[in-house]
Amino acid sequence: MGMYTEIFFRAELARDVPTEVVEALKRMISWDYGRDHTNVPDHELFKCPRWDLLGCGDSAYFPVTASKIYQDDYSKQWNVLLLSNLKNYDGEIGKFFDWIDQYVDEPEGKFLGYQLYEENDTPLLYHRVSEKNYFKWDKDQYEYWKNYYEENKAK
Repeated sequence: MGMYTEIFFRAELARDVPTEVVEALKRMISWDYGRDHTNVPDHELFKCPRWDLLGCGDSAYFPVTASKIYQDDYSKQWNVLLLSNLKNYDGEIGKFFDWIDQYVDEPEGKFLGYQLYEENDTPLLYHRVSEKNYFKWDKDQYEYWKNYYEENKAK
């Protein structure tokens, strides 16, 4: 059967995002493209066998798959929402965040998404930061802040 990891990603893309990026995102979201792995961007993500399931993969473990890409009528910028799950055996989710990073137009500190492995209670969170543009929030950081807020909420 295999183990699944849920991905959530939400962001507005840069005004000058290349057409090939938009097309790759559309292929991740829709089964209409089949499993066509030709004419894809040059990045490690697209060498993974399940990259095209990042927006439409589904399993019995996670209850919802809902993804969308659309161009805003006012700003003319592309907006992306991915919520799905897949067998992340080749690190597709981390490679996705690495690839999409350069095309995201969001302010520093903005929450971009998470990944959640089916046997974990704590997701890895992705936020926009200035040095590398995103980071993962690991379990030790989560436990530190959870304890900090619980200890200080009464103050």
